[in-house]
Amino acid sequence: PAVTGPGGTVRVGAAPAVPPGATVVGGAPGQQRVPVEVALDVPHPGALARFVAAVSTPGSAEYHHYLAKGQFGPRFGPSATTVASVRAWLVRSGLSVGAVAADRLTVAASGTVAQVEHAFGVAESTVRLASGRVGLVASAAAAVPAALAPAVAGVVGLTTTARPQPTIVPGPAAVAPAVPGASLGAPRPALAAPTACPTADAAAQATGANTVAGFAEAYDFGGLYAEGRVGAGVTVGLEELEPFTPSDIAAYEACYGLSVPVTQVNVDGGATGVQVGEAALDIEDAAGLAPGASVLVYSAPTTGTGPLDVLTTMVDDDRASVLSTSWVACEPTSGSAMAEESAVATVENVLFEQAAAQGQTMVSASGDAGAEGCFGEPLPAGTSPTAVTVQDPAADPFVLGVGGTKLTSPADPGGQTVWNDGYGASGGGVSEYFAMPTWQSGPGVVSSYSSGAPCSALAGQYCREVPDVSAAADPAVGGYLVYFSGGLGPTRPWASAGGTSAAAPLWAALLADVDQGCAAPAG
Repeated sequence: PAVTGPGGTVRVGAAPAVPPGATVVGGAPGQQRVPVEVALDVPHPGALARFVAAVSTPGSAEYHHYLAKGQFGPRFGPSATTVASVRAWLVRSGLSVGAVAADRLTVAASGTVAQVEHAFGVAESTVRLASGRVGLVASAAAAVPAALAPAVAGVVGLTTTARPQPTIVPGPAAVAPAVPGASLGAPRPALAAPTACPTADAAAQATGANTVAGFAEAYDFGGLYAEGRVGAGVTVGLEELEPFTPSDIAAYEACYGLSVPVTQVNVDGGATGVQVGEAALDIEDAAGLAPGASVLVYSAPTTGTGPLDVLTTMVDDDRASVLSTSWVACEPTSGSAMAEESAVATVENVLFEQAAAQGQTMVSASGDAGAEGCFGEPLPAGTSPTAVTVQDPAADPFVLGVGGTKLTSPADPGGQTVWNDGYGASGGGVSEYFAMPTWQSGPGVVSSYSSGAPCSALAGQYCREVPDVSAAADPAVGGYLVYFSGGLGPTRPWASAGGTSAAAPLWAALLADVDQGCAAPAG
């Protein structure tokens, strides 16, 4: 419900909260720069929903007649007049106004803390999180001129306590002595089903991990490879919020005899900070299983509006038919105090719907904490900090959410069970934020958990369930062999890793192989 703000304004979105364990240090320095994104609504959501349903439904006259790059904004985005009015308001408020996204869904702006406080009718506080990181928390939801409020979905960047997290899980210590003295050797010609070099084979045996060949066997990629479907001519786009080392990717490709082009696209200056191996795992997983594809690595910082800006770029760019992310955040509960996540989820939902309209498949890891992905997050008053929840963006109905299994043997994929052990568990559950899409049906889908708690905010509707599909994720049983010079285990730089962050790019690679040669991508 709209809340009246100061001076003829309306507050848009939910009020923020200080995360559990965080300490308010004081007011934010008045001259500190704050980047924000004003997210705009689609003016005719029903028309967009009907188009996406038609373009995705076999038998429809519009089936697979996707929008071309640049068509979404003029057809479904806010009007040029609305965008101009928002820009003018931001300029009058004293902010520096930046780029408008090609889809017209976001307007970038920035200013000092003092300017942002004046523009949006909030007070900014500096808080120190339990981790030691320092962030901002706004005192209220952003105030927007009443005339513009119907067009504004939210303002991202006023609260900076939440950041997407990688879902990579390091594997166990070596289970057998590594074979010494092996080397990468010279690159070999690319193979339809890539085979590993001796060093990688030795590391896989030492850690109990699988090479690319093992996963290709388990999931019958051989049937695609036999048809020459290796992702040739298809581009996979990966969201990465940490840097990667190009020499790691080069060493991996040399071992497997690959020549997959990997191109970095920097957004907001590109990712910074420490590497944990997530980017290396994603890139190598996709390249190894779709050896004919090209990979675009969309790199952005976890700070500021980077996580939203990178997704916007991936969709507006429309260069990749398959998009994948292994970076997740706690799903906002409906009407919650998780203002930043709520604003992001709102604009992400339209972004992913835009991707569907353009024929892009968006793949996301479902998380590695079972139904406990939001433990310790700032939840609404009266809500248990241990409430069971799912994670964003896999919970979005326009995203293919990928869960995790325990793959005991590549030769017996039918023997997979759900991944749930001391290393982690497949993320999943019932969304509080999104209704169940019409296509989510089948035996057992609708049950006593499909409505009511925890999705009582969507009374009268069933709720979105996560995940949609799964693949191997247990790092302790048949993990993914990754080359990461930062080190993940005793056989470094080769090591075993897992998590749904590994299962997601596996599905992205599968879809890239499937898309090869088709008149239109799977979407």
